[in-house]
Amino acid sequence: MNCLPMSRQILAAAVGIASLVACTTNAPGRTNGTLDSTGAELVSQSGVTTRRVSAGPAADVMSSPSPDGRLLSYIANDGLAVRDLVSGTNRTLATSTERSYAFYSAFAPDGRRIAYGWYNDSTKTYELRLIDSDGAHPRVLLGSTDTYTYLARPSWSPDGREIAIGISPQDRPGEIALISAETGARRPLKTFKSGGVEILSWSPDGRFLAYDFADSLRMHQIHTISADGRRESLVLSGQASAIL
Repeated sequence: MNCLPMSRQILAAAVGIASLVACTTNAPGRTNGTLDSTGAELVSQSGVTTRRVSAGPAADVMSSPSPDGRLLSYIANDGLAVRDLVSGTNRTLATSTERSYAFYSAFAPDGRRIAYGWYNDSTKTYELRLIDSDGAHPRVLLGSTDTYTYLARPSWSPDGREIAIGISPQDRPGEIALISAETGARRPLKTFKSGGVEILSWSPDGRFLAYDFADSLRMHQIHTISADGRRESLVLSGQASAIL
């Protein structure tokens, strides 16, 4: 796993093991203690400290850290939850049922809201929902009136006004769409005859999106597209493992 040093803390999901690690900068070669209840601290040659902060349900790869690094949204057995990484406490924000449940989540840039997916097993359809980080003001942004049969992980624009997402409207081609975080209005950016988008990521200035497109053979391509949809570039193709 590649941990990138930042001013304080970055959380990353460790694929293949049920744990999460936090990365912090430190003096090269300096140790930071021994094993405790949260795991071990290790220091790389570059001065990046990795420390396990959670194991089990909160280590879900659908997790998302808040911008300040204090909270972690994740999908637990009982629904969408938030873990306070300072106090170690968990709080459920949206409760799943036997026939419907949360998946994926993403903190807004201001840390006050969380966008997340919701799957209805009885209808085999998806919704994009929004909730405050304290559990207040839950609402459906996408899917209350139209039907969607696929929903990728949401990605907030840097200004917090829009959410980029890969979706498949029922009986229509899949697309990349920008969803207004205020009104839920959908602005299609690009459509696909087959295949679909799995991961999207904004550029820091909000002018471009990078996205991971998987074709019908599960071969991945990485593209960039401008936020107005007018310019697009193929970055990498023909790679089964080319994933953002």
